[in-house]
Amino acid sequence: MDHFIKQFRQEKKLSQRDLAKLTGTSQQQIQRLEAGISPIRLDLAVRISNALDLPMEKVFPALSPVLRKFPGRKLASEKALEELSGVGIEVEGVIWTAEFGLRNGVAKQFTLPSAEKRRLEEFLRNWDYHFGDQTGMPFFWFDSDRYSICVNLSQLVYSRFMFDSPGLEASEAESYEEVCDRAPYIEVWMNGQRESLKFSAEPDEISDLEKEEEEPQYGQLEELLVQLDGNTADDGFVSFMDNDGEGVYLRVGDITMIAVPQWLLKPELLDGLEKSEQEESSPQKPSTPSLVQ
Repeated sequence: MDHFIKQFRQEKKLSQRDLAKLTGTSQQQIQRLEAGISPIRLDLAVRISNALDLPMEKVFPALSPVLRKFPGRKLASEKALEELSGVGIEVEGVIWTAEFGLRNGVAKQFTLPSAEKRRLEEFLRNWDYHFGDQTGMPFFWFDSDRYSICVNLSQLVYSRFMFDSPGLEASEAESYEEVCDRAPYIEVWMNGQRESLKFSAEPDEISDLEKEEEEPQYGQLEELLVQLDGNTADDGFVSFMDNDGEGVYLRVGDITMIAVPQWLLKPELLDGLEKSEQEESSPQKPSTPSLVQ
């Protein structure tokens, strides 16, 4: 969702921690919102706007037309939920656990916000519409709390969604080390293999000049996911460079699922934690995990 949380927070001379305290959320959640990873709950959008002492339409310009279109109780309608989801707003504020059973016998679970759950369900219910004329592998890219995942839907045997609890945010802000340790590797599941291949890599980095270019610029890991999701790799290979500078090549037709840690795709998540911790104890930056054989 396009918003100006970071811009107005900095103008108000507020740290991420300050804004988290004013809005009753965690510093990690503010980081994830500013990095564009998490959808924002409607009630949290209201609290952030109030904390910044600004109209909601100024902080969240994409939200204003939807609120005018669906006033009051109409905001709970299915159509309103779809439009709010389209602009990155999460009304339900619920975490779901999605379980994916694959042809290779692997069953993996990931947590999803309601917006991602609805998007995945829509794809599965309307398979022919989305993939009927597609000649390549039908990959579906979605974000969990710790990973960005691409699953090969042609290898999907079943999926189910289990309700967890209200709220999308972590109860407490994690440290720099905890974020890395809880999602340390890129994991790849291939046809015929029950165990995942595990790799480490450097976080994606995009220069300020690249960010200003008209065409979207991606780091190597995000580019890999874009190729799979957009079916632009055909039946060839996707690749990335690991931590040791060695090329990793994966045959697209044999990938059943790939999970990339969010902190590798959005290294600014770690920057925020590192800066806030340096103010207190100046911890040393942990080394990136080495390749797991």
